[in-house]
Amino acid sequence: MSDAVRPVMPPTPPRNLPRAFKGMFDLIRDKEETRHVFTIVRAMNGDSMRPAFDRFHASAAGRRWREDREHLLRAMSDRDTLRRLPPGTLGRIYVDFMDREGLSTNGVQDAARGSGYDYDAMERDHPDLYVFSWFNNLAHDLHHIVTGYGRDGLGEAALLAFTHEHTGSAGANFIAHMGGLKARVDAPRVPVGRILREAHKIGRRAADFMAIDWTALLSLPLEDVRAQLRLTPPETYLAVPKHVLDGIGNPKPTTKPQTA
Repeated sequence: MSDAVRPVMPPTPPRNLPRAFKGMFDLIRDKEETRHVFTIVRAMNGDSMRPAFDRFHASAAGRRWREDREHLLRAMSDRDTLRRLPPGTLGRIYVDFMDREGLSTNGVQDAARGSGYDYDAMERDHPDLYVFSWFNNLAHDLHHIVTGYGRDGLGEAALLAFTHEHTGSAGANFIAHMGGLKARVDAPRVPVGRILREAHKIGRRAADFMAIDWTALLSLPLEDVRAQLRLTPPETYLAVPKHVLDGIGNPKPTTKPQTA
C-alpha cells in the first residue's frame, strides 16, 4: 500500500478515567448491556488501537472491506445458508450459537450505536475507521466460537484479554482485568488470574486477528479453523464447571423474609 493511499486513523479523544470507571460500574450491574463496553472503550482507548488499524488496512481482509464493506454481514446474516453447512463447520456452529443465544448478527454494532457512537458521521467523515470498527464488532461472536470462551462474565473478560493482544485496545484490557476483579469476588476459588494470563498467552501465539477473512473460513471444520489460526484450547477456563461460570457477573437473587 503506497503512502498516497494509506488509510489514516483520525485523532482520538484523550482518556477519561472517571467515565471509564462509571461505565465499568454500570457494566458490572448488568453485563448484558453491551453499550457500557463501548462507553468504557471510548473513555480508555486513546490511540492504543492505531497499530491494529494499520495492520488491518494493510491486509487483504482490510482491502476487501474497503471494497465491499457489507460482505461479511451478508454472509453471517444468511442463516438459511449457514444452517445447510455440515455439522462441525464454523458457519454451522456460529448459526446454532446465535439461534441458541438469541443474538442478532449485527448486535454488537447496534450496542455501540446505543452507547453514543455516531456511526453515520464516522462512515461519512472517517470511512476507514468505520470499516475497521465494524470488522471488529461483527466478528466478536466468531471470536467466542473459535477461542472457546463463553458469554459468561469470566468468558467475556478472558476473550477481551485475548483480543487485546490483537487490537491493542486499552479499553478492552481495562474491562478484562476489572471484570477479573469482579469474578474473584463472585467465585473466589476460581483461578481467575491464571485464566486471564492464559488468555493473553493464547492471544500472543495466535495468527493476527486483524488480517482474517472470516467469510473464507465459514465452510471449514472448526478444528481446521483453529489450527489455521494457531489457537489452543483455554484449558484453565474450560476446567471451571458451567454452573460456576454462570454465576459470575450475575446479580445474586434476593430472598424475601417469610411472613407468618
